[in-house]
Amino acid sequence: DFSGIKFPVALRDLKKVEEKNSLRLNCFGYSSELNTGIFPCYISKSSKSESINVLLISDDKGNSHYVLIKNFDALVREKTGFSSGMKHCLRCLQGFSSEEIKQRHMVDCNKSEICKIT
Repeated sequence: DFSGIKFPVALRDLKKVEEKNSLRLNCFGYSSELNTGIFPCYISKSSKSESINVLLISDDKGNSHYVLIKNFDALVREKTGFSSGMKHCLRCLQGFSSEEIKQRHMVDCNKSEICKIT
């Protein structure tokens, strides 16, 4: 349901999209100037277990497009060079060797603002 939402959907409207469609939506940006290239733009605070991750690609003319991220860990791994199997925190992009270790990290990381890795 996209009623009341302007297109193209602005980052500030992602929370509305989540609420209207009972989703957990996370959005990431890309910049070739950053070390990893990938950075969080909007991380959901929803308690839904399944999430949809999208990458917002923009050009220098102000055009932008959202694309689905099917495997977030693979995308970040490609940019960081971490070994396969790493689980990454959506908020800080830190890599962990197991889901259990990542979940322990999330307890503290969820208390912080999202950040870019430069």
